[in-house]
Amino acid sequence: MSTDAAYLCEQLGVFTPKARERASLSAGEVGYVTAGIRELRAAKVGDTLTHADKPARAPLPGFKEVKRRCSPGFTR
Repeated sequence: MSTDAAYLCEQLGVFTPKARERASLSAGEVGYVTAGIRELRAAKVGDTLTHADKPARAPLPGFKEVKRRCSPGFTR
């Protein structure tokens, strides 16, 4: 929801421990989504996904932007 982008969901499922496709996920379930997202910036870790035709009123609380961390390299 944070990017206002819309993509077609190609596959939806859960890990049990193997990937098992499902027709839907309900509130509180953890699963995976496969979509044709080509830009990494369009999919943010922890963001709320919602249906384009019936969007959620607000994103789930707790989403925070991931901050890049840069580790200096060590040379000898």
